[in-house]
Amino acid sequence: MLNNHCRYLPLFILMTLLSGCMLSAKSADHNHPPQSFANYAEEVFRRQNHATSQVMMLSVDELDDKDALEELLSAEKSMHNACEDLNAYAESQNDANTSLLLRARAAKSIEQCNLATKTLETLLEDLDLAAVTSKPPSP
Repeated sequence: MLNNHCRYLPLFILMTLLSGCMLSAKSADHNHPPQSFANYAEEVFRRQNHATSQVMMLSVDELDDKDALEELLSAEKSMHNACEDLNAYAESQNDANTSLLLRARAAKSIEQCNLATKTLETLLEDLDLAAVTSKPPSP
């Protein structure tokens, strides 16, 4: 009798693992339907790329405050680390074989990416405002 029940044990374990994966993928998606998630991911991805471009375009004159520079570079590095899975997901969208695991990892990390992007955007706005207010007015 025990032998009959042991026969189904591997199947039971497999089903349990698969249901756990599906549950974590759904919760990692924050219940976004597929198209909604894709739109949100694209929006965060674009903002992250825009923030990176702004950092790259800063002139040396705008970066003469060493503390502000360190904070900005640290925020940029944090953003890149937080957005690593989202960037991999975005790159894989050109491939026909985007894995569900990659999508789940991107979904799980997207909120951290969004927060890190907001932090960098705020620092860039503060730097821009400081540059505008520190320049002498035009005659």
